[in-house]
Amino acid sequence: MKKKNKEIDLCDRLDESGFSLVELIIVIAIMAILIGIVGSRVLPYIAQAREAKDQQILSGWVTSATSAYATNAADLDDDSYDIVITNNSVSVGGTNASLLEKDFVEMSGINVSAPFDLFSSKLYQEITKITFTVSTEASGGRNAVCICDIRGLTSGTICTTELVAR
Repeated sequence: MKKKNKEIDLCDRLDESGFSLVELIIVIAIMAILIGIVGSRVLPYIAQAREAKDQQILSGWVTSATSAYATNAADLDDDSYDIVITNNSVSVGGTNASLLEKDFVEMSGINVSAPFDLFSSKLYQEITKITFTVSTEASGGRNAVCICDIRGLTSGTICTTELVAR
């Protein structure tokens, strides 16, 4: 009989050696505080990274517009062309504009039905219209120049001087 009592006592002690509910709650509270501290330090960097990515996408579109214009310059009759991007369309106005539009869409990889879905930052998601004005240099040079006009921003600005391509 004594053996059985010892075995029962040993089992009871093993059951009591785990963590109590209070200890688990304290550990969870400490982890929550640490996550809050780390999260508040990391979130601004995530927002900056998203804006930098969106700036890169927009800059790529400027380069694509300039390249499309330069590629088709011999077939284009007008002095300048406006590539207009809205929430659900990409359009180009002018003589032989379909050539420019086709090449711009191909080079940029833009989704014509939802072009702004690529943007992930809050600032860039406010954009409602982008107009790229593509032309030859005013000084008579042979380089194509693209100037970007962005509409729809209410909470911030996007530096358009960095988006001028030659």
